[in-house]
Amino acid sequence: MIEWFNALGLTGQIFLCIALPASVILLIQIVMSLIGLGHDADADTSLPDDQSADGIFGDDVPDHAPDVSAADTADLQFFSFRSVVAFLTTFGWMGVSLCNTGLHTAVVTAIAFACGVVIMLAVALMMRAIYRLQSNGTADIRDALGVSATVYMTVPAARAGKGKVNLLLADSYVEREAVTDETEPMPYGTEVIVVGIVGGNTLLVARKK
Repeated sequence: MIEWFNALGLTGQIFLCIALPASVILLIQIVMSLIGLGHDADADTSLPDDQSADGIFGDDVPDHAPDVSAADTADLQFFSFRSVVAFLTTFGWMGVSLCNTGLHTAVVTAIAFACGVVIMLAVALMMRAIYRLQSNGTADIRDALGVSATVYMTVPAARAGKGKVNLLLADSYVEREAVTDETEPMPYGTEVIVVGIVGGNTLLVARKK
């Protein structure tokens, strides 16, 4: 290992010192994302829980449309933390792989830099696409208000728990979690109507009259 490190020369060692910590951070990001803890501060697509309207739509229906991030307004978050880490990782390892090819240091640096920029752009585009999908998902659920649905999994009475309903949303049948304020549980097959949205992504339903 030491012999390999020494064989890299000063240029390769510099690239390696860039690649190793960036790779560790990238690995941590991947692990956190897999266990549901990864969050990029570049966007917020959640529905506000503290802004609500009274009436037939219940107490938890947002007055306003979902918050939309810069990514959803077509602004590319090119210099987000994730994209910068991806750049440094690619830049470092590409430099290490090319340092013993006989190419001039400037050429190696230029190639490594170009590859890093490509990966950086790819990550930025991917994250923007993810944010747009998340935003569209929270926006679509608002279209469920007033729509008829069928209970798929028993909805407990008085919001004692969550059940599931099937409904036609955006021209396709989807399954969504649901609660009810009624005093009797809603068993499988019950015809209901969506009267509100609770917590941003759970439907509030009532028996269809």
